[in-house]
Amino acid sequence: MKLELLATLAFVYSIAQIFPSLSMNVRRLRDIGKHWLWIFLPLIPIIGVIWFIVLMCQPSRSAPSS
Repeated sequence: MKLELLATLAFVYSIAQIFPSLSMNVRRLRDIGKHWLWIFLPLIPIIGVIWFIVLMCQPSRSAPSS
């Protein structure tokens, strides 16, 4: 009974975290000057996840000064 409740809570929490994590990743991609479609890069097996981590570690692009 307790294990089922814990599993259900973990499932609900993981589903609830999908949208905030997607929005943070898209925001980070926009900060480094990439288009939001780069969010699908981790769907490429093995190398996609590694490449995405490298992208997330890039420094932010500075805004042009007016």
